[in-house]
Amino acid sequence: MSRSIQNIVFDLGGVLLEWKPDQILARLYPEAPKTQALIKKEVFQHPDWLALDKGTLDEEAAILLFQRRTGRPLSEMKKLMDTVRETLIPIQPTFALLEALLKEGISLYCVSNMQVNVFAYLQKRYDFWGKFKGVVISAHIRM
Repeated sequence: MSRSIQNIVFDLGGVLLEWKPDQILARLYPEAPKTQALIKKEVFQHPDWLALDKGTLDEEAAILLFQRRTGRPLSEMKKLMDTVRETLIPIQPTFALLEALLKEGISLYCVSNMQVNVFAYLQKRYDFWGKFKGVVISAHIRM
């Protein structure tokens, strides 16, 4: 009997790796809900965040724009980006599924909207990239 599913595509944020912006904000600004709301609106929900993911805005320029738009210190915006990277940790049940699918001989691929610097960090931090037959990152193809 032939298997009907031969390929599966995984996303990174929220699928293979935790992506929880509200938790990031709560961690950085535990006693400041107004600051959390400001950063959420002016960073994570702003078109500049999409431009970072698309690769049409680099992180250094984005941090300056975040700082100007929010009025928060530059060092704080750098810390925000570091925290974004550090909190992208594996979701273990998804990795268990990934391993099971590999054992079944299913070809695995990864497609994700992600910034260049964040992806470079993840490539160094984790060694699971070889499990995929292909990886497409939005910032690399500017889409």
